Amino acid sequence: MRRFVMKIRDFFSKFSLPAWLDCALVRVVFTLMFFIFGGAYIFKTGGLIASGYEIKKLEEKIESLNSEIRKIETDVASESAIQNIQGKVGDLKMVAAPNVQYLNAVGSFVAKK
Repeated sequence: MRRFVMKIRDFFSKFSLPAWLDCALVRVVFTLMFFIFGGAYIFKTGGLIASGYEIKKLEEKIESLNSEIRKIETDVASESAIQNIQGKVGDLKMVAAPNVQYLNAVGSFVAKK
């Protein structure tokens, strides 16, 4: 293990960094940038995960509401069927009016004060 570390150290010692990269301030700045961008990435990814969960929940709610709409439309269609309406008219105990007369209005006024 020690030999391996020595070989790696020798390999990298052949390369020299530019003078401006060798300063401690640049290393600190790069380290800070690494942590700032890493934190921003983690924060943004967490926000995307939360948004994805909320979208999934809303899609399920939309599907549930669409199912309920289809059920209500089916109920409306069955309640407005002519056989159903004719059956309910008999239960109202009303009598048909014989000899219906319609009046034609003269002029544009229906009622006058």
